[in-house]
Amino acid sequence: MQADSQFIDNYVAAVQDEQSQDVHDAWVDMRLAQDFMLNAAASMRASSLVIPLTVLLLYGHVHVWVLFAWAVAASGILIYRHTTIKSFDRLLNVDVMTTPVPDIGVFFKRYGWSWSVSAFLFAFPMFLYYEHAPLAIQYLCMLVLVTIGTLGASLMAARIQIQRQFAHTLCGTVILAVSTHWAIYWPTPSTITSGIFLLMVAIFWVLMLYLGKHLHALQRSSYSAQFGHEQLIRSLRQQTQASTEAVQTKNNLLASAAHDLRQPVHALAFYADWLRNEPDMAESVVPKILAATDSVNTLFNSLFDFARIESGAIKINIEDVDIESLLEEMTVQFAPAADAKGLSLSTSAVQATVRSDPVLLRRITSNLLANAIRYTDHGGVMLSAQVVGDQLWLEVSDSGTGISAEHLPHVFKEFYRATAHEGTADSFGLGLAIVKRLCRALGHSVSLRSVVGKGTSCRLEIQLKGSALGDTLGKPDELKNQLRINSQIMPLERAQ
Repeated sequence: MQADSQFIDNYVAAVQDEQSQDVHDAWVDMRLAQDFMLNAAASMRASSLVIPLTVLLLYGHVHVWVLFAWAVAASGILIYRHTTIKSFDRLLNVDVMTTPVPDIGVFFKRYGWSWSVSAFLFAFPMFLYYEHAPLAIQYLCMLVLVTIGTLGASLMAARIQIQRQFAHTLCGTVILAVSTHWAIYWPTPSTITSGIFLLMVAIFWVLMLYLGKHLHALQRSSYSAQFGHEQLIRSLRQQTQASTEAVQTKNNLLASAAHDLRQPVHALAFYADWLRNEPDMAESVVPKILAATDSVNTLFNSLFDFARIESGAIKINIEDVDIESLLEEMTVQFAPAADAKGLSLSTSAVQATVRSDPVLLRRITSNLLANAIRYTDHGGVMLSAQVVGDQLWLEVSDSGTGISAEHLPHVFKEFYRATAHEGTADSFGLGLAIVKRLCRALGHSVSLRSVVGKGTSCRLEIQLKGSALGDTLGKPDELKNQLRINSQIMPLERAQ
């Protein structure tokens, strides 16, 4: 149990380290401010009872008009505080993690003075009844004042600055009232008693500040832990969803792979049995066996590549890649395949350098060119590069069969083959899925547009060397963060 607790504590700490400290502080400050205003609403209702109680206790013992003027002023500040609390209502349900952070400091700078004024007004009757009203009345009024101070120290602790201002104003006003009485009536028989009373006020003052400080630290610590717990729950929820999706993808992958393996494996068994019964037919049967074997090998190689990419086992080496040399190499490699089908393979290159993995970028371009040549029966294939802003657009276009609009959103999914499209029957549907995942790993964007009967164009958008993102991709420590930003592939464009 202790190990589990330690794990959770470490995980919460790790999650908090990943989050911006500003978001953490803003969330905690907002929760404390919400607590403060909720407590302020409760204390205001209690304070509204103090006014008539004080008037009832002091009526007939102090100046009536001054007493009523005080009651009006105290009522006015309570009404203002009520308005302040209402204006804060819109912030009570703010979720700092999903909405812009409101500036709480500005709000309290604008309205925080009203709590200090309240403290002054509640302590002001001390000027009227100290050493003037009967001792029993003085005792009751001071008891009310102590209650107000204690409640203020505890209920206002969530906003420590206002709590301190409240304590300073309340105790300072009491000390000023006693000192004023001393100055007017010095010397008096109660000088020693007043001195002891002032010492008790000073002690009460210190206790209010001490209580407020420690309650504030406790509340902040509690909300800080709650922030970590909520982030932990959010992270676990996301991981659970990701795990569920991964299991579903694995199941789909296995089912599709089993389906695609069935045909060539059955063909191998059929041709092997045929060769056993008809050895004289070896010359015509062996090429079929080799073709079926090649299909099985191709599928297994694609599955292994796909698994390595998904598991993160593929190694990425970001360096400078010369685009002109890349296009020349691709032309030499695929010209024979294009000539064999009677297609033209043309290129349009620019002198540019990008930041990428040269091996994986060649792999992506090779897959796209192989697909283009495979699904093109007449016309040609175009491999072009152009600089647009701080990006290089690398495009592979063909004049092949094209892909209808309803299939475009799915072509990058594993084992997806557009039904009723010529040339897809012997495809495993992994080529574009591998392209998508390699682009994601490199931080490149890939998009595709197509018109049935006119052809297809696939575009890679790669950051040029020297651009902000290009420099980031050159730094291993920053690559991890950048891959998180580019984890979503660019939405597919609709055919024009």
